[in-house]
Amino acid sequence: MPSFLSLLIPAILMLVAVAWGLAIGLGRTRARFICVAACFVVALVASLVMKDVTFADVKIAIDFLVAQNPAAAESLKDIMAFVESSQPLQEALLSCAGAVVAPLVFFTIFVTLSLVTWIVGAVLFVVTLFIPKGKRAHRGFVRVLIYAVAQVLLTVFVIMTPVVAYLDCVPDVVKAADQIGMIESEPDNANNLGQDQILDFVEEVETLPLVVTYRFLGGDAMCNSLTSIKIGEEKTTLSVELGSITRFVANVMKLTENEMENFGEAETQAIESLSQCFGESVLLPSVAGELIYGVTDAWLSEDGNTAFLGMEKPAFDESTTAMFADAFRHILEAFHTDARNVTALCADFDTLADIVGILVRDGVFAGMGEDSTTSLVNTLSSGNTVKDLITALGSNSSFKILISDVTNIGMRAIGSSLKIPENAEAIYQQFTDDIAAAMNTLMSSEKTEEEKKAELTAAIKEAFAESGNELALEDDVIGLYAETLLEDFANYENITADDVSEFFQVFAEVNGTELDLPGNEQASSGSTTLLGSFGLKNDKDKNNNGNKYKSPAYAGKTTEQLKNESAAGLLATVLKEVVTAAIVNADNEEAFQESVKNILTENYKNYAEATGKDASKAESFATSVVIKMDSITEETINTTAVMQSPAALKEVTTKVTIEDLLVDAEESAGKLDSAAAVEKEAEAIKQIFNSAGEIVTKLEEGIDGIDGIGEIAGSLGTVLDGLSGTASFGEEKTDNLLFAVLQSETVRESANIDHKTATELAKAATEKNPDGSKGSFTETMNSLATGANIANKLTQEDAEITEDDIREMLENMTPQTANMLKAYMTVERMRTFGVPEDNVELSTELIQNMLTEMGDKQKYSSSYDAQTKAILKIFNMVSATSKQGNNGSDHLFNRSNNVGLLNATAEEVVSTILDSDMVCNAVMKTLKSHDELKVNPFGLNIDEGSDDYVDCKNAVEKYYKNHTEKGDELKERLDAIAALLGVTGLNYED
Repeated sequence: MPSFLSLLIPAILMLVAVAWGLAIGLGRTRARFICVAACFVVALVASLVMKDVTFADVKIAIDFLVAQNPAAAESLKDIMAFVESSQPLQEALLSCAGAVVAPLVFFTIFVTLSLVTWIVGAVLFVVTLFIPKGKRAHRGFVRVLIYAVAQVLLTVFVIMTPVVAYLDCVPDVVKAADQIGMIESEPDNANNLGQDQILDFVEEVETLPLVVTYRFLGGDAMCNSLTSIKIGEEKTTLSVELGSITRFVANVMKLTENEMENFGEAETQAIESLSQCFGESVLLPSVAGELIYGVTDAWLSEDGNTAFLGMEKPAFDESTTAMFADAFRHILEAFHTDARNVTALCADFDTLADIVGILVRDGVFAGMGEDSTTSLVNTLSSGNTVKDLITALGSNSSFKILISDVTNIGMRAIGSSLKIPENAEAIYQQFTDDIAAAMNTLMSSEKTEEEKKAELTAAIKEAFAESGNELALEDDVIGLYAETLLEDFANYENITADDVSEFFQVFAEVNGTELDLPGNEQASSGSTTLLGSFGLKNDKDKNNNGNKYKSPAYAGKTTEQLKNESAAGLLATVLKEVVTAAIVNADNEEAFQESVKNILTENYKNYAEATGKDASKAESFATSVVIKMDSITEETINTTAVMQSPAALKEVTTKVTIEDLLVDAEESAGKLDSAAAVEKEAEAIKQIFNSAGEIVTKLEEGIDGIDGIGEIAGSLGTVLDGLSGTASFGEEKTDNLLFAVLQSETVRESANIDHKTATELAKAATEKNPDGSKGSFTETMNSLATGANIANKLTQEDAEITEDDIREMLENMTPQTANMLKAYMTVERMRTFGVPEDNVELSTELIQNMLTEMGDKQKYSSSYDAQTKAILKIFNMVSATSKQGNNGSDHLFNRSNNVGLLNATAEEVVSTILDSDMVCNAVMKTLKSHDELKVNPFGLNIDEGSDDYVDCKNAVEKYYKNHTEKGDELKERLDAIAALLGVTGLNYED
């Protein structure tokens, strides 16, 4: 039917034209043809001229329309502002708009002019009918026929131009509409057209004789001329460009349909298609490039939340996807930089497609949808996901910066798993939260004031320790803080972290040690000698107008009022005066205590008078507070002052945060200047994620004691060595990573160590060798695991330490491991091994000295037979201490068939220890380095006159008789060995 109509309609027009031509004669028909031809030329010229309209011309029309319709203007305001800001976009949009409307304008002008000229011609024809003419024979039939046919062909040609021009665009538009769901692929009923039906219809129209004839007569050239687009020096046509544009739009919309964690193969293909669209198009890079520039410019604004034409920046939540925020920002920066460079932009899309493809393939996006980081870490730490990502990023100079972001994602994954604080703000928040929580619990309890003070003192002490504050406070000073806090907030409920923070801020203001930070209007230009290095100020002439604080205890009070009417102000005044008293009375404790009493009495009376409290309590208050002279120093004020804000705390905390682990992306990217460097980086970063995966797994299984630390640290050994030499991480951040792991709440709780011990362990592990070289983390961590196993056995009643245990530890021992174990073997730890209180300090010193000797590989032979046996005897003595404590009748040495706790005769024990220079040096250094020879460091139950005592004394004296040639040097050793076992009064002459 359509094919028949396409022939019938032109045939009818042709017949009408011929009949009309014969009716009006040759002259008029010729005139009519000339008019039609003129209309054609005018329409064509007008259409082409219209395409050369400038944005300024269009702006005049737009402004006029805006004035007529303010509501519409408001909705288009953002779009117009963006277009006006971009010259390339104006050029591209005008050229594209001209190409879209030119066929229609051509048709409209031609039809309009044809109608006008036809009406004029008809009027003239009617008029001329009444003008007398001479009789002429009818002639020119053929020429009439030619002019009539030419008119029809010209008219049909014009009519077909917009039809064919737009028909060429339909397939691409339909396919794009189908891709984004605007039309149905398989319609439910006959009233709905699907993609296949529309495309079939277009194909059928293309075969119509009229369309075929139009194209044969040069219609394609006409369409291309009208729909041509010029971008810079390049030309293209609407039909060519529309395919790329519609596919680009469809793929962009495809990407916005799903949350990032739901990305799959479809999204990967969509990004790949974006790159293809750019490569095929002339117009798209100009338009889309400007759009990309506009989007990224808005999303990279200072507030980071500026919408672009209604498009909001994707949000990253506070759980797993937060770690991707920096990477996303750098992707935006790369596209922002390359948006106006077609080649670079295409490369960016190619790289992005590769990245998304890898993440989809390995299930990383799916891992982002989990509630915890465990799934994500496990996904990233398996296979070659990370290495493939780094390789893909390294191939594009604009994306190299993201390599460090991948490193940082790994760091955040480890940090999240181990509960490492994000930054100093997080440490400070925890500090104030802990104190506020303790206060709220105590305020609602029925405990006495003294009980509340004691418990709050313990809570504040713990909070200070957990904050990693390097500055120390004595318990008596912390007790003053507790009493002051309870006083200031006695009548308030629901004490917050901000209240606690303001307590320290008030102290700093009254004391004159406020932070000199931007925006702190209270800080002045004079610096204090106490805290100048922390940016703190000391100026008594502050101008606090009373609006500085929000806490109900301090709100609305000026500096002078805070000094007189708050307990925090009282504390600041008292401590400053007491510090002065400690300096003045440095050699007279009695005078100092009298000064303290007077200071407390006088200041409390002033406080009571200002607040209406009972002044009679001043003397009892002064008497109840006992301040030791050595606990009051300038550092006391320092410690308090730095707790006024995260910025001050950051200067003194020993805690390593996630912020300290993150790599400077720009600096690192500059170092990745070769494929080899990228490959090395890829392998190292892969190890980060593998380490994170192992740590997560171990934490889920649970760790216990120092052997648990050994397991965690063992997982890090290889990766730490690998990271030290990388471009992005380097030595300093590698050390930081170990600090962060050992300091983390998760590891410390599992291993039962405090922050200070964890910090000492990390310091020991990261120390350099005497020659300045860096030890192997792998060796250090492996030997730590064996040493941790031995330490753990000391706490287990039925566990047996073997020679193999000792040999393994010795063979793997490094100076760093020795120092780590020394840091772990604290006085508190020795108590857990059962060493009596009177002996615990000396025994700790001995074990630490022995570990130092064990770590000195240059000093001793690589043959560890003698050393192994002697060290085992030392650890057996530690075990014997606990066992003797449980059963005092147990003896130390073997006799006949009776086995002792040391599983050897006295002579065997003495000779075994003397055969080891390593153990002898440690024993002598410990017992003979004091003013007098120290005895029995492990508190062994070996009373004078007992069988063990006699056996040991005889064994030592006998050894000397057999080696008299060694003289006094041997005597010194024998004295020390005997003292080690609790024996003195040796007689070498008998």
